[in-house]
Formats: sequence, C-alpha cells, structure tokens
Amino acid sequence: MHLEQSLPDKFVVAKKGDRHHDLAMNYLVNEAQVDPAKAKGLLDQADQTDELVPGNKVWFAYDPKQDVFRTYVTRGEANQTPLAVRRAIQRKIISERDEARTERDAAQAERDTARAEISRLQQVKAGLESDIASLQRNKAALESSVARLSGDLSFRQNSLFYHAANVRDLKEQGVLTPVLKRVQDVKPVNFDTALDLRENTTITLEPGTFGLERIGRVRVLPPIFQEGRDFRVETSEETGIARVTILDPELFKGKEVLLAVGG
Repeated sequence: MHLEQSLPDKFVVAKKGDRHHDLAMNYLVNEAQVDPAKAKGLLDQADQTDELVPGNKVWFAYDPKQDVFRTYVTRGEANQTPLAVRRAIQRKIISERDEARTERDAAQAERDTARAEISRLQQVKAGLESDIASLQRNKAALESSVARLSGDLSFRQNSLFYHAANVRDLKEQGVLTPVLKRVQDVKPVNFDTALDLRENTTITLEPGTFGLERIGRVRVLPPIFQEGRDFRVETSEETGIARVTILDPELFKGKEVLLAVGG
C-alpha cells in the first residue's frame, strides 16, 4: 500500500466483464485528454492482458511531455493475479491439446485397425468367393457326373447285353460244347453289344457278319429263355437275314445272352 501511494500512476479496480484495452482507452481519452486516434496508437505499443479477474487493479500512467504511456495489472483485491490466470489458461490449453492429441492418436490407431480388419475381411471375402466358385464348378461337375451315371445305370437296367457269333467260332473258342452245343465257358465272350429295350426290341443279324451266305438258325442262350414265349426268331430265305424279337422286355432287362448263329 505504501508503494501504491508513492506511485504517480492511477488505477481502476476491474469488474466482471472488464477488458484491459477498454479501461486503458477510457483513461487516455477521458482523463488524459488524448485524441482517440492517438490513444489507439499508444495502446498498440503497450502490453495488455485479457485475463482480468474482478478485483484486479489496472494501472495507467501517461507522460504528455515524453508522449509515453504505460499500463499494467496487479492482484489488487482479487484472489489471483493475471499471471496466475494466464498460466492456468495455458495449462488448460496444454491439457486440452494433449487430450486432443491422445484422442487423435487413439482414433488413428482405431482407423488403422479398422482398415487392417477391412483388408483382412476383403481377403476372406475373396477367398470365400473363390471357394464358392470352385464349389459351384464342382457341383456342376458332380451333377453332370450324377446325370451321366444315372443315365448309364438306367441304360444298363433297361438294356439287353448280347454277344452274337457263328456257332463254329463259339465251339473253337470253347464257349459251346462240340456235340450238344451247350454253353460250356463264357469267359472268352464279351457282352459288349446292347439293345435298349425302352427304344427297340429287335436284333437284326446280317449273314455276312458271321461268314455265312444266309442265317438258318439262331439259338438264344442260356436256354432258360424260351422261344415263342420270351422271344421270337425270324429268318428270311431271300435276304438271309435273321431277326430276334424280344417278346417279354422286362425279362431281358439287365441280362446277358449269347446268340449262336448257324447257317
């Protein structure tokens, strides 16, 4: 208080909402009788604070001879000085900055993690799409195979498989016995000719195929199949051709028979 009383400077006590600049301008214009434009120039050269607390003393001194103006703030009746307020604000700004940086770094880490997860999921998606395409191809191949096997099975179940040969050749191969012309061994025989009984029930035999001028007789072996009941044999004197007609297709489906052709 002694120091304040010894100073030539004047002061005002800051109230809530007061600004250092406004108080100094008021002093220069109204008390020091300085032109407002000049007062503005003087304020531009003086340090001012915006951290005023109600009760702070704001000091002014103007020397018209030297054309020098000074202003400063002391604690006065307030609990804090402007310096303490400024430091608190700086600490708050620094804290908010550090918090913002932490949040930014966390967001960046989350974004990087999300991008990595997206990239991983995209790879998984691409792998799954490749697997799906492969499965679809396999499915189509399996369906085709099933259809083919089903067709083959249906064909085998509904077809008569036979081997037609000259009686003489069958004897020489040991398929028929020499005397009674009975079946002796069918191992040399391949029943590789098929008649789909769903589409046709007649087997046509050409004499030239068997080294004959004409076919006079055809035996269907094994003899469990009866001529006239299960099948019918027709020969032609004119063409020499023989026809074996299946009369009971259900009986012959999936069976193997030997056609012994004689002249």
